[in-house]
Amino acid sequence: MMQEVSSQSVDSDYRRADASADKGASAKLAATKKMTKSEIIEWAAHKKNIDWTFSNQRALVKKYPNKSIAVYNCEVIADADTVGELLQAVDLLSIPRSKTFIKFMDADPAPIIPSTLYESYD
Repeated sequence: MMQEVSSQSVDSDYRRADASADKGASAKLAATKKMTKSEIIEWAAHKKNIDWTFSNQRALVKKYPNKSIAVYNCEVIADADTVGELLQAVDLLSIPRSKTFIKFMDADPAPIIPSTLYESYD
């Protein structure tokens, strides 16, 4: 059974977050998770890499079909056939693994079935 969360508690969490000077996602996360300033900066940089990767996914799949890529500072810094090889390449560059975003560029992804085709079994 799922635990119910009151809309009041969720609303108050977001009100606290919105009270921050920066009303972006970083500030909301910091307000609800009590992150340090350095954690906020690191999280924002990681999110930027994720957003960049998904924004450029078509071009990246064309350039790196069926490869794993490592993204750092909105740039592909390494690619490889396996994640193990990719991590070795990242390590050779002396970039902390925790600061890279790794994604497999699937040249032939499975189709997504719309949720409207599923029946609800709640």
